[in-house]
Amino acid sequence: FMVEISTDKGVKGYGSGGPGGGYVVEQHLVKLLLGEDPFDVERLWDTMWRATMHYGRMGLVINAISGVDLALWDLIGNATGLPVYKLLGGQTKPDGIPAYCTGNDLEQHIQFGYKRLKLAAPHGPADGKEGMQKNLELIKHTRELLGPGGDIMLDCWMAWTERYTIEMAELAAPYKVYWMEEVLQPHDYAGFGRLNAQIKSTRIVTGEHEYTRYGFRYLLEHKAASIWQPDIHWCGGLTELRRIAAMAAAYDIPVIPHG
Repeated sequence: FMVEISTDKGVKGYGSGGPGGGYVVEQHLVKLLLGEDPFDVERLWDTMWRATMHYGRMGLVINAISGVDLALWDLIGNATGLPVYKLLGGQTKPDGIPAYCTGNDLEQHIQFGYKRLKLAAPHGPADGKEGMQKNLELIKHTRELLGPGGDIMLDCWMAWTERYTIEMAELAAPYKVYWMEEVLQPHDYAGFGRLNAQIKSTRIVTGEHEYTRYGFRYLLEHKAASIWQPDIHWCGGLTELRRIAAMAAAYDIPVIPHG
């Protein structure tokens, strides 16, 4: 869903949030924002968080706050005539940032110039050894197409188990998989922690379906992931993503935002 915020000066900002958040914005958050200064983005985030805490804290409600927060940042950028990255402190990365492409249309993605491919793992524990072998064949074929220099990632979308992940990691080790993403359901912090400690042939990563700094604190406490993947449209917007990234930086955990 999209949020539009307008000011009495005629300046507007737009932000997109995760699924279902529009109702919360219309029925609750609007009355918290009317008449406020959009530059008070930190205080407005805290107001929305505290006002929705009794029925929110994650999921749809944080999707709503994310959309509003992104619209506020967009509005501030439009009001000042500056791109938002300048408001955050300016450029910190080189002009070129490596990108990866997700999906299993391998030949097309390579034709488009991608050297880093994230595969949608097509099989899980319910498919048994045969499915595991098909996963492996996809990984092997991708490595053959990429050559030794490219990166392969696996998106497992919350569908595997600990044992299945360990066995797949062992099978895939010769093909140098860069990471395995969301192998378990997002609330299984202890399971992620065990996998992250045990598996050395690849990186265990997650965070796409995690909410706010408090959710990522659970990942930190369980040492659950080598890379965090917050989604700016779902985790609480740019204001909260900065806090998540600061917490990660203190522990040298890379942050690669989802989406």
